[in-house]
Order: sequence, then C-alpha cells, then structure tokens
Amino acid sequence: MGVSSVRIDLSTLPGDFFAALVPAPTGVTYTALAGGLSLTTRPELEGYLVPLPSDWHKNPQPLRNHAFAGSAYDTLRVGVWLRLNRLDELFDPLPLTTERALEEGWGWVRVRKGADWRSLEPARGCEVVLTYPNHD
Repeated sequence: MGVSSVRIDLSTLPGDFFAALVPAPTGVTYTALAGGLSLTTRPELEGYLVPLPSDWHKNPQPLRNHAFAGSAYDTLRVGVWLRLNRLDELFDPLPLTTERALEEGWGWVRVRKGADWRSLEPARGCEVVLTYPNHD
C-alpha cells in the first residue's frame, strides 16, 4: 500500500496558532494564506507541523513588516523580529532565496543547533517555516 497524500490548509484552523513546519517526506502538505491584500499567495510545504506556544508570537507586527527595508530584504531585520518575540535563542534568520519566499504568516528560519525546546530537537540545524494566521 503506497503513502497517500494529505493536504492541510492552515488558514482553515479556528483561532490563532503559531507553529514550525519542518520539511520532510511525510505525504502531508501544509498550505496557508500568506502575503497580504492583493499579494495573497498560498505557499505549501510537505513535512510535519510542530505547534509552538502562541504566546511566543507576541509582536503584533507580521514578520514580513520587519523583513524589508524599503524593497530590499534585510536578514538583520528578521533577526530583530525574532528578538522582539524572544525567539532568537531558538531560531536564526535565513537569507531570502527564490526557494525560501517570505510572506506574512510564512517565514523561513533555521532552528539553532543549541535550541532547548524538546519538540524542536529533531529539527536542530534545519531550515523550517514559522507560520501563523495571516489576518489581511
């Protein structure tokens, strides 16, 4: 029996959430509304979801608002967003690439090798997506 494919739309979850999506060949693909206003996109990623405490995402400004200085992506500003949310001990910002798009509610980071949070242990050193509801 082959692995069946499952698609989960995170934008249909009730209420607020904050999670890390870890890329892995699971047969489960996550998608969400991302971007904003007329720039809405639906990025997707196959892997598994690690729920994070919602109070870790304290800053009301979306990651995307912190990531750009004018029209240029700025990794240092992503680092500021991580610090504002007290996430800099767990995650490092990543340079923007065409494979790692940054959208509101969908941002790529690297789990720090010394990250001290049990649910993230298998993903230490890996690139993951931080995701949360896009309220645009």
